[in-house]
Amino acid sequence: MATFTATQASVKNNKSIVTINSGESVANVRQGDFLVIANFAPSQITRAYVGGAGEQFIELAISWKHGDQTNQSAIVIPTTVEVRKAVAALQAANLTVNDNFEAMQNWQTKTGTVTFKNLDGTVSTVPTLASFLSNIVGNVSQSGGVPTGAIIERGSNVNGEYTKLADGTLIAMFEKTSSGSPINCVFPSSFVSRPFISGNSTSGAGNAMVLSASKGSGYSVSVAIIRTDTAEYFPDVDFSVIAIGRWF
Repeated sequence: MATFTATQASVKNNKSIVTINSGESVANVRQGDFLVIANFAPSQITRAYVGGAGEQFIELAISWKHGDQTNQSAIVIPTTVEVRKAVAALQAANLTVNDNFEAMQNWQTKTGTVTFKNLDGTVSTVPTLASFLSNIVGNVSQSGGVPTGAIIERGSNVNGEYTKLADGTLIAMFEKTSSGSPINCVFPSSFVSRPFISGNSTSGAGNAMVLSASKGSGYSVSVAIIRTDTAEYFPDVDFSVIAIGRWF
């Protein structure tokens, strides 16, 4: 059949009868064809008929679920095999969009996880936005080299301050005062391999800061401030040390 079009069609929500107000003949509309009203998804047709006063009607296989529509444009799609496949795909895509619209709203407003439907029928479950943001700063962790916890962890203890990143990077720092002999300083968080170490002090010109990392339980560093003219240790000098390495 030739494609049927109507300039004005009306249907009530939860009803199955569509009235063709503009009067186009429904004589060639067949059972199994699909009716598209405005921009809504196609609806399968059960039958088309003429009322006692000559009104043109189309009956849908499933009641209309998109609210009252008045004098909307409409088109009937004939159901050849190719068209049936295309319409079925459109209906599936429309259902997927509708389901995922609700999931997207939940992703933006709720905590926990939400599930999105894929076009192939599979699903994907992901953390909500609030859950993701709440897990940016927290306790980092890993399993087999794969990060499983927060993105950034910050902490401090009697040995100084540290920052851990989810990729395995560890930054540790501390401030102390020198004595008449080298000071062995334990980092505030443990490194798994020898870190890069740098430091500075308030001792001024004519003095050198000596740093030496040693492996123990997570590595430590020996710090000494030495006079360059006498090679003697210089006590009571404030110094700071920063180390960059890996926690896994």
